[in-house]
Amino acid sequence: MKITGVQIDTVCVPFLKPIRWAWGTGFETRRNIIRIHTDAGIIGLGETKGSEVVKSLLKSMETHLLGADPFEIETFLRKTRIAPYFTGYSAFCAFGGLEMALWDLMGKAVDLPVYKLLGGKCRSAIEFSGYVFPQYDGDSAADESSAPEEIARFCVESVKAYGFRTLKLKGGIFSPDTDIKTIARIRDMLGNKVKLRIDPNGAWKPQTALRACRLMEKYDLEWFEDPTWGIENMRRLRKDLHTPLATNMCIVDFDQLPIGIRLEAVDIVLGDIHKWGGIKATQKLAAVCSVFGLGMTIHSGAELGISTAANLHVTAATPKIEFPIDTHYIHYKDDIIKGGRFQIKDGCMKIPDGPGLGVEIDEEKLKQFGNLSHNKQKPGEMSAVFDQTRRPDWVPEPMIW
Repeated sequence: MKITGVQIDTVCVPFLKPIRWAWGTGFETRRNIIRIHTDAGIIGLGETKGSEVVKSLLKSMETHLLGADPFEIETFLRKTRIAPYFTGYSAFCAFGGLEMALWDLMGKAVDLPVYKLLGGKCRSAIEFSGYVFPQYDGDSAADESSAPEEIARFCVESVKAYGFRTLKLKGGIFSPDTDIKTIARIRDMLGNKVKLRIDPNGAWKPQTALRACRLMEKYDLEWFEDPTWGIENMRRLRKDLHTPLATNMCIVDFDQLPIGIRLEAVDIVLGDIHKWGGIKATQKLAAVCSVFGLGMTIHSGAELGISTAANLHVTAATPKIEFPIDTHYIHYKDDIIKGGRFQIKDGCMKIPDGPGLGVEIDEEKLKQFGNLSHNKQKPGEMSAVFDQTRRPDWVPEPMIW
């Protein structure tokens, strides 16, 4: 079986309501959907970030796949390994999407689900944390004074609807004091029924983060994720807190990993099939985390059903991914996979048992969401389309407050 071509389609699936984070407002997720064709008629599916930069890298990497055996993943990665030197994060996203499609091809070729190829599943279902964003209602932003009550109510509704046992709040949209009040209100309304995390996306200065995190420690959070910016600032903060620190921002590749470990900057690393460069890279990250006693889970970059399936398979087959993984899934209007969206019950999704990733594309949905966008993206912009004009007024740079 040889690879004969790579097909890429870009889709934009809207959120039910625009979601807010420290650096802007998201209206939809933009994704590049990948199909790798073979001379055996088998098609491998992949998915990754939807920027034009990633799309151009996917096209350029096609030359290293044409005529290749899809089982020779390491050969492909070795041929393209210099790409991140020039294009950084985008190259890893391109690797991740193409490698995902290769795993799907392999699974289909041998009629086995991907988790079997990765060592077999050690879990029968995968637990998720519910992602909690302050939302826009139409064009109106929630008033800061009402945010704690509105967000806490959304948490209660999410737990009731999906059975989440862990919730992660996006902080940094409002003042740190409002985030503290919000965490307090969530804990008030849900008690100890759920574990709580908060992720301000590095928006706080170290001094502000120290004050805010200390005040939140009494609410028994599972972790603080990137409360401040950078490995050095996280190291300083970790020395003065009892609650673990997690990251998806200061340690995001294998060059940063030994620095973060040596400086003891974090306790938990969030892997990502796209940002770390694939399923194999994610399992290699898990091995390093095991050796150095770090916790690990999986980050959500607003992935649709194909990438969600890949997350399910890699988590099923990787014992080290020991915490509930993230998902934006409850915020989408739809998906582009056959049979509709994955279902979340008791906070979990079932692992697909079909060959490969176990999902197929719904061609009508692919067409429906093809190249639709609330905010037409320019090359280099984020793949989850964020309107930077709707950033909070107080965010002039990454570290504020």
